[in-house]
Amino acid sequence: AVLTGKAASEPEVRRMLGQARVIHLATHGRYFSGDPLLSGLILTAPPSERAVDPEADGVLEAAEVLDPA
Repeated sequence: AVLTGKAASEPEVRRMLGQARVIHLATHGRYFSGDPLLSGLILTAPPSERAVDPEADGVLEAAEVLDPA
């Protein structure tokens, strides 16, 4: 499946991570050398800038990939 634009939301990418053997992402990212687990991929922003749900904040962080629970 190909996700583009608003379809490339964090919840949708997280859902697909659990189903795919290989995943290719073409997106921007951020890196925090002081705490690499906060580094992540920038995905589609949530509909509201006031979104407080860390699982749908538009950034798929390394910690979320390592512990998808």
